Amino acid sequence: MIRVDLMPAQQGDCLWIEYGDPQKPYRLLIDGGTPGTYRTLKKRIESLPKSKRRFELVIVSHIDLDHIGGIVGLLKNPPSGLEIGDIWFNGFKHLPRKPTSPTLGVRQAEEVTEELEKGRFPWNHAFKGGAVYVDGSAGPQELTLAGGIKLTLLSPYLQQLEKLQPKWVKELKRLEEKRRIRQTGRSLTLSILPNVISLAGSPFNEDTAEANGSSIAVLAEYEEKEIVFGADAFPSVLTQSIKSLLAKRRKAKLPLQAFKLSHHCSKASTSNDLLSIIKCSNYLISTNGNYHNHPDSEAMARLLRYGGTKKHLHFNYLSPQNKVWNSRTLKQRFQYNTTYGNGTEPLTLTIR
Repeated sequence: MIRVDLMPAQQGDCLWIEYGDPQKPYRLLIDGGTPGTYRTLKKRIESLPKSKRRFELVIVSHIDLDHIGGIVGLLKNPPSGLEIGDIWFNGFKHLPRKPTSPTLGVRQAEEVTEELEKGRFPWNHAFKGGAVYVDGSAGPQELTLAGGIKLTLLSPYLQQLEKLQPKWVKELKRLEEKRRIRQTGRSLTLSILPNVISLAGSPFNEDTAEANGSSIAVLAEYEEKEIVFGADAFPSVLTQSIKSLLAKRRKAKLPLQAFKLSHHCSKASTSNDLLSIIKCSNYLISTNGNYHNHPDSEAMARLLRYGGTKKHLHFNYLSPQNKVWNSRTLKQRFQYNTTYGNGTEPLTLTIR
């Protein structure tokens, strides 16, 4: 059994993952959502007996506030009895080509770094304390955790970390501005159904945000079940890593039971190239639609047209941006179903 809970993390990601015996499962945590998500995360941890408050691994995928915000609270004020086998996080010290300036940036990332440097929790032990990245010459690395789950690192490569380094300080300003200003933009309504064919064929321009490119993304495999957790990784990077795996395994497509789509199903993070090399039955989309109005209609159209048949779309919120995809007409034409969370409880996908 492997179970994925999309925690209600507002516009961000907080993924609670359990695998093994349902009565005594092993656990992983990927990201902590926005700062406010910590209260929900803490409450859930404290609902467990103290002897069972352990995560084999916590992945802090990258420094965007909607992924790292709740992790700050978790590390500063950990619930009593919390144990963590390892934390994967690329801090400033892990970025290549550091400048001589002593100025550091991105307040939340620096707070996470400060807490990890206290040594209360292990930090990148699987990488001997070094940076978490894919070695382009060796291909995606595979690591097996307690309980038998195997993680294959898909992102980032060293070049994505290199590009983040000079933007580290600038990113703080962008994140703080993002908190204050709610982005305006289009959203689809139920009165007019989108033209999926036209949207799916629209030009694709890949995401270029350095923080997103530095995302730690993994393929999780447990008892022949495979799930990609894409964080906010670039689709070209995921495609490169998956193609490397496919060549090694002599397969044409990667069979997935689930795919947590990159960057909340942004139009710049879901490409036809990526969809063409996977065969997936469940797509997970984590966002309440605030700050950028995700999921984008272009990305959703690509998913409907090129994401395979008999697929299921899982949204952890019902929002103005995603409710149009609950159309019976679209479901019948493009062969998919939908599930929506209530925004207060985790949306759960269990694969047995």
